[in-house]
Amino acid sequence: EVPQIQYTDEVVPVPVQKQVQVPMVHTVQRHVEVPQIEYVDQVVHVPVQKQVQVPMVQTVQRQYVDQVVHVPVQNVEVPQVEYCGRSGSPRACAETSASADGADCAEAC
Repeated sequence: EVPQIQYTDEVVPVPVQKQVQVPMVHTVQRHVEVPQIEYVDQVVHVPVQKQVQVPMVQTVQRQYVDQVVHVPVQNVEVPQVEYCGRSGSPRACAETSASADGADCAEAC
């Protein structure tokens, strides 16, 4: 005997795919006119300020060293002049007169 084969079919539902048309969005470039700005420059003269360097004056204190010079002292006799009371004329009296108070000179006037 020959075995018999039996086929069993099972119905499975398959989802149906629909074709939907999606609209395409296109962006179109617009031309926009931009106004051009024109700058008109005016030449303005700016005075130039010069910088002058002023010298600073500094006073420096100097130290001086005095040299000591030995000067010999000499005793010199100088005649004295005495004025007489009456005539008002000068008259020389010697320092080495006989009297200590100048009495010789006073007598001569």
